[in-house]
Amino acid sequence: MFSGILSLLMLKAALAQPPVVPLAQAPEGFGVGLASGSISGLALAYRPDSMHTLSGVAGWNLGLGWLRVHTDYHISYADLQVDPGSDIAVRLSAGVGGFADLFGSYTQFGARVPLAFTLIPGARPFDFFIEVAPALTLVPQTQVMVQGAVGARVFFR
Repeated sequence: MFSGILSLLMLKAALAQPPVVPLAQAPEGFGVGLASGSISGLALAYRPDSMHTLSGVAGWNLGLGWLRVHTDYHISYADLQVDPGSDIAVRLSAGVGGFADLFGSYTQFGARVPLAFTLIPGARPFDFFIEVAPALTLVPQTQVMVQGAVGARVFFR
């Protein structure tokens, strides 16, 4: 009973101090950069406003030796402030997307549900991201996998 009351008081204190900074501080426009992970290559993004991002990566899958392309639509739901005195934040976003793997005559397509953590360094025109995406191959066979990438992008308005 005591631990339940203590937990509620701690939760109330945590909610009283909002851990988010305004979403408007993220760079907007077109972003170009590099990604490395289950896919390594060119990372592109379009962020028309602070809440929505269309992103993708096209590159070579180093482990399997084929071209992989994926695109995702992300909705941002929180920016966590790294330090109360700074303008640096970590953006949390989730989305839905698809991917295609191409190797000679072999092709597979699937769906992804990415969760992204993006480091937003204030009003600067770049970001760094870590993305983890449970994925489901739909064609030619059904297979569950996890995809991920780490990267950086520079944004242009």
